[in-house]
Amino acid sequence: MLRTCKATGPDSINSYVLREIAHDISSPLRDLFSYSLRSGKVPTQWKLAHVCAVFKKANPQEVSNYRPIYLISVVSKVLERILHKYMFNFYRDSDFPSPFQSGIIPKDSTVNQLT
Repeated sequence: MLRTCKATGPDSINSYVLREIAHDISSPLRDLFSYSLRSGKVPTQWKLAHVCAVFKKANPQEVSNYRPIYLISVVSKVLERILHKYMFNFYRDSDFPSPFQSGIIPKDSTVNQLT
């Protein structure tokens, strides 16, 4: 599910609009994603990001009290989610992660990661 509350990236494609027209653009996007994966190339526009400084704590006058966030294209986020899903499932199903691996397991406790 594409979350509609996220900010747009440099391409200004809104996630709400993308979700509303998903049925119409699903085939072209599938073809574009497939081509990108086969060729090993990602469109330049998907590599661009708006960088915003988000205040963390304490004195707002100090630069070190801000962290950067990168707003990328929503279409790029969709491709990233697809890749993550298939790669994670592949590693999980192939018993690749050690039973002691805890950092990439969804909903695993931070206590397990520390121990």
